[in-house]
Amino acid sequence: MSLFRGISSADWLAFVQTALVAAVVMTLGLLAGRTGAFDKAATRKVLHIGMGGTYVLYWPLYSNAPYSRYLCATVPYAATLVFALVGLGVIPFEPLVRATARGGTRQELLTGPLLYGIIHVLATVVFWTSSPSGLAALTILCFGDGAAELAGRRWGRRTLWHNPRKTWIGSAACFLAGAICATAYTCMYGSLGLYDRSVAVTELAAGCTLSALVATLAESLPVEGDNLLMSLAAVVTAVWFFGF
Repeated sequence: MSLFRGISSADWLAFVQTALVAAVVMTLGLLAGRTGAFDKAATRKVLHIGMGGTYVLYWPLYSNAPYSRYLCATVPYAATLVFALVGLGVIPFEPLVRATARGGTRQELLTGPLLYGIIHVLATVVFWTSSPSGLAALTILCFGDGAAELAGRRWGRRTLWHNPRKTWIGSAACFLAGAICATAYTCMYGSLGLYDRSVAVTELAAGCTLSALVATLAESLPVEGDNLLMSLAAVVTAVWFFGF
């Protein structure tokens, strides 16, 4: 493919590191799920946080060459392809089903996990390191959604008035984790001078906080597909706030 011709050794090294770390995180999650020693929901959400949270840390290692975003995006693309093949029953891989499917059926991989991978691919290709919007949306999805379920299951007692499946504690954790982590990640990128324009720390903090708030409201709605809904809410809000 002409897009990947002439890739520098530094970018290949960054790609190998990205892929290896993703494989290690996934393997650890599969092993944890296989032992049965850990709560299944907790294992699934730790994977949810760990896969995306580590993935975006490797973006700054790539060059600003036009192919870089596509090279990096092949990592979540490959994971998404595996989810699809296992979910469709083309490839039998029960450990993956046990570790990532809420109800333990392979068909569930074609919903949340598949959308999770697609969102990462799109955010990488569309936004990459030139804008804080994609990065904010991914970190809010990973940390916010992950914290919502972990905190909600552990401490949640009072349910939301509009959605008895969600709790006030879970929503609070979603907002706080999303806002704090998105701000931390976007500020790190900003300090490296990666954005197309300079963005002040206060602007990043305000934009990420607002995006996390809107995403939390979206996550609380009694609808299926909260991965997609949260991401859309976060990225649209971020693009509106930052302007790019």
